[in-house]
Amino acid sequence: MPAPVGHIRNPFATRSSASPDLGNANIIARAPEGFEALSTDLAEMAAQGVQIIIIDGGDGTVREVISRAPSIWAAAGWPPPRYAIIAHGNTNLIARSAGKLRPRDIDELICDPRRFRETQLRVMLVDRPGEPPMMGFIMGVGAYEVATRLAQRDIAARHGLQVILAILKLLRSPELHRPNRMGFGIDGGDDMAEDRMLVGISTLPGALLYRLQPFWGNGKGPLRWLDIRARPRRLWFAVPFIAFGRPLRWMRDDYRSGRAHRIRLNLTSPFVMDGEVFDSGTDGTVSISAEETATFLSSR
Repeated sequence: MPAPVGHIRNPFATRSSASPDLGNANIIARAPEGFEALSTDLAEMAAQGVQIIIIDGGDGTVREVISRAPSIWAAAGWPPPRYAIIAHGNTNLIARSAGKLRPRDIDELICDPRRFRETQLRVMLVDRPGEPPMMGFIMGVGAYEVATRLAQRDIAARHGLQVILAILKLLRSPELHRPNRMGFGIDGGDDMAEDRMLVGISTLPGALLYRLQPFWGNGKGPLRWLDIRARPRRLWFAVPFIAFGRPLRWMRDDYRSGRAHRIRLNLTSPFVMDGEVFDSGTDGTVSISAEETATFLSSR
């Protein structure tokens, strides 16, 4: 008999009602309604030897599962599980890189996981004083947080179009021009606070959405970063060149990007991690690294 497969469904996800009716006896299916319930359900799965978790939801559901599962599986004496994403969230940027599982392929996944495409992604680890560590893939501060808030509050469109509309609305918003004081240090470098418009960080490879890839530049490491200073020159004109990662020469002073192994932020405002807003901790010091990987299975 094949090993059981875990299924975590976010009951509050945008398209949660589209989740399949699971009747397979080898599936341990749970729909936790809070973080404590999620940890309890994951501990039950680890105790029963689950080595694959189907994550049924959006980016936030993926973030919460992968933030908890590795330590729970280690406590049970297991290596971290593999994951498969059924993309039923509002935005599903992680699934664009990790790959998606078709609901009709669940039974086949249980019987023979070897038939599925395997993708390894670097996972961002975010440490804040006074808060538990968080793992994820896309982080943003400043105008990124404003754009997320505007999208959740004012834009009815869903999925990728929501993000694009939020950006266009942000460009017309007075909040865009409000300086955000923050420190940004790369690989142990200077993190003295400056006025910035936006900082974005991601470990996802390639384009994030509709061929948009707002990262460029030199450096080594799995963390791709974008740093835009407050009141940058010719913002409207610069946006398409930022979006496709092809800056012009005159942009180099106000628009920077590169790669790093470690990043240190000193924040006075919240940040966004995989589509949700979080407090920056007791003193605003946020340390970011990406030494671990997560393995995802997807339909071919």
